[in-house]
Amino acid sequence: MDAKFSRLTFNYANVQLENVGPVHFRSSRDNLQIEPAEFRGTDTDLRVSGNIGFADRATMNLQMNGGLDLRLLAGMSPGLTIGGPAQMNAKFEGTLERPRINGRIHIESANARQGRFSDGA
Repeated sequence: MDAKFSRLTFNYANVQLENVGPVHFRSSRDNLQIEPAEFRGTDTDLRVSGNIGFADRATMNLQMNGGLDLRLLAGMSPGLTIGGPAQMNAKFEGTLERPRINGRIHIESANARQGRFSDGA
């Protein structure tokens, strides 16, 4: 499959993102290639590119650079409420089962709250 989207929108954790320029994906049974694409929304101006392999070890090589609304990370942990902007320059490599994340993230004026904390009892 070779697909180009002129308009692509996401709405997750009350954050709406929309592409800036075309979004181009190439996919085969074993691989998904994402051509450089940019998405914007509140506190977000993120550029994404790279590929994800589905065969054998399911490897990935993704780059994400720019501003990110931290509310997008809320789904990572049940009960987590997080918000505010972050600047990131990160590369996601390795396998989907054991990803390696290298890069930098700068967080300023953000907030986070965990709904439940366990005291171990």
